[in-house]
Amino acid sequence: MVSKECIRHTRMGEAAFKKRNYQKALEQFEKAINIEPKYDKAWYNKGLTLYNLDDLDGALKSYNVAIKINPKNKSAWNNKGLILVEKNQPKEAMKCFDKVTDLDPDDVEAWYNKASLLAKFGKYEDAIKCFDVVLKHNPDDAEAIYEKAVALESLGKLDEAQELFDKSSATIAAESEAEADLPKRYDVEVFQMSDFRDDGRPVDDIGWLDRGSRLHTDGDVERALYCYNKAIEQNPKNPNAWFCMGNALSALRRNDHAVKSYNMAIRLKPDKSEYWYNKGNALLDMRKINEAIQCYDAALSIDPSKTEAWFNKGVALRYLGRLQEAIACYNQVLRFDPANDKAWFNKGNAYDAEGQVRKALFCYNRALELNPENADIWYNKGALLHDKGKFRDAIDCFDKALTLDPKYKEAEIARLESYNELQKRSKKKKPSKSLPRAATY
Repeated sequence: MVSKECIRHTRMGEAAFKKRNYQKALEQFEKAINIEPKYDKAWYNKGLTLYNLDDLDGALKSYNVAIKINPKNKSAWNNKGLILVEKNQPKEAMKCFDKVTDLDPDDVEAWYNKASLLAKFGKYEDAIKCFDVVLKHNPDDAEAIYEKAVALESLGKLDEAQELFDKSSATIAAESEAEADLPKRYDVEVFQMSDFRDDGRPVDDIGWLDRGSRLHTDGDVERALYCYNKAIEQNPKNPNAWFCMGNALSALRRNDHAVKSYNMAIRLKPDKSEYWYNKGNALLDMRKINEAIQCYDAALSIDPSKTEAWFNKGVALRYLGRLQEAIACYNQVLRFDPANDKAWFNKGNAYDAEGQVRKALFCYNRALELNPENADIWYNKGALLHDKGKFRDAIDCFDKALTLDPKYKEAEIARLESYNELQKRSKKKKPSKSLPRAATY
């Protein structure tokens, strides 16, 4: 029997999670676990929260505890599998997805995850069988239709593949129209747009794209999405219409649907680096790190000078702890754009994480030469100097960060800690623990 106090903290954590206040959610789930250490739901929720905080190892440990307490917790098994996919452990991931389908043969998400993993490693026949299970339960799953089409195409079954690509295109358009807050959900005046030009001619796909682009630029993303849908209705084979729809969906934080739209754009025009790059960004936002890196690589194979792709690939690699590879990406950015202060800052953060103090300080100093108004750079430089025992220099950095941003709480706390360390030094006490760093861009 779970105590009322434990349930109360769990519900408070869930409420905070829904508001994306992950730190508060984590605190509540940990309180619930302290009260009831064998409450698998709290452990599962903790894992979900840690995942959203980019702590894959912590999330994995939490899911393992949840599974140990309740081996039938299929959500924990499924999420554990997804993390193992990100950590490049496909065999272990597949065991997790198999466990879910053993527990519940109708779990569509697990069947889809199995299919995607099999397709990734070229086992297209087995992948198609899994996609068929998904489509048996949900015949209109656009993503499963599209992925099955890709698998069929890889097997040389081009006619079957094309039929599914056409079906996927129509389904994605219908889904986006149904979910895009279109006119029927508003008063007519809000969304009314004529299907005809001033001269009486009907608006074609290019015209709808132009309308959508202007609305998107003005920040009216919902109405822009309406226009992009109309463009696709006019011409489903216009890759730029799919691309623009993906951008609008991404701006609305509907990244799963954005990826589907980018997939259609890429299918129609695979040699466009921007399509691959934006798909990578949507996947990065979804914390599908390895898939994002693959998209950045595809973008860079088309345009090796695309600094944005090098930069975001570096960010993705940093998430995986692959610091030297991340540094190599930032070096590529700086090769094409030596005055990119964000690349210098991120490169400094990577060297800092490796413990290479001199190189990190060089990068922070270079970033500050280019952008002395960035409080985060001053803060991270100060934190590094603090950790090396250079407290007076650290205080100078924190002072500059606070001058730029008087509400920079972390800098205020860090400056106080550096002052305290100076006093401890005079009394020959041991220094405190390392300071936290500002996030990488």
